[in-house]
Amino acid sequence: MSRSSSIFANSIIVDEWDFDAVQQLVLADLTIAGERRQVVMQANKNGFFYVLDRKTGQMISANNFTPVTWASGMTSGVAS
Repeated sequence: MSRSSSIFANSIIVDEWDFDAVQQLVLADLTIAGERRQVVMQANKNGFFYVLDRKTGQMISANNFTPVTWASGMTSGVAS
């Protein structure tokens, strides 16, 4: 996987100490929309639970698992 992949993107926009994404990554094989996918998942400190395709880096989903005030959702890895 290349370093240009979205997996290496900074998940915390303003993090002066670069402590973002320290939570464990979980690898899983899931059926999503009827298709078997190899994914990597992370519940990040920014309040979103990310599911990424671990072969391509494509974001499959990013849903908040706790109330967040800084974003209303994620679209292609960008806060909205």
